[in-house]
Amino acid sequence: MTDFLFHGDTVRSAAMRHELPVSIGDPFLLGIVGGRVHVMASSLERTRIAAAAPDAVLHDIADLGFYELLESGMSYQELDLELTSRAAAAMGVGEAVVDPEMPVAVADRLRSDGIVVNPDHEAIAARRRVKSAAELAGIRRAQDAAEAGMSAAAALLRQAVPDREGLMLEGEVLTAESVRAVLPQTCRS
Repeated sequence: MTDFLFHGDTVRSAAMRHELPVSIGDPFLLGIVGGRVHVMASSLERTRIAAAAPDAVLHDIADLGFYELLESGMSYQELDLELTSRAAAAMGVGEAVVDPEMPVAVADRLRSDGIVVNPDHEAIAARRRVKSAAELAGIRRAQDAAEAGMSAAAALLRQAVPDREGLMLEGEVLTAESVRAVLPQTCRS
């Protein structure tokens, strides 16, 4: 079974957001090791991670030495690399496919730790193409909302009567702004 490693945040990385659909703005290491999700994160994120990925193994940064490293005066970049290294070791990764967008410094550190790092666009894209039940439900909700919005806009246009000033609806000119105003109300319901 192929192992995967990702490093970044779920706000900017679509690949990471696919693996862990939780908004985490700070960079962290996420691994799929032996088919199981592993997440390096603060205990502050534990509840949200557990809600999205109940079977995930949380590698708490405090347990990885975050506070000791912080007190040592390490820069944030050095601290992140050290925690990432320790988390990868705790995950038991020896070789992994990585997102080619992984920061070079992270890949270099993992390699220096003896981990074989294989950037592979296709393997990462293939994982993203397989949608989870939650992603499919979200796509369906978005499609339903878009169809409801378009139906509401079409209904306004059907009700409007052509006039020399444009399309009239209930004595007023039907403007793009008035059609646009109906969309958010319709899409939310």
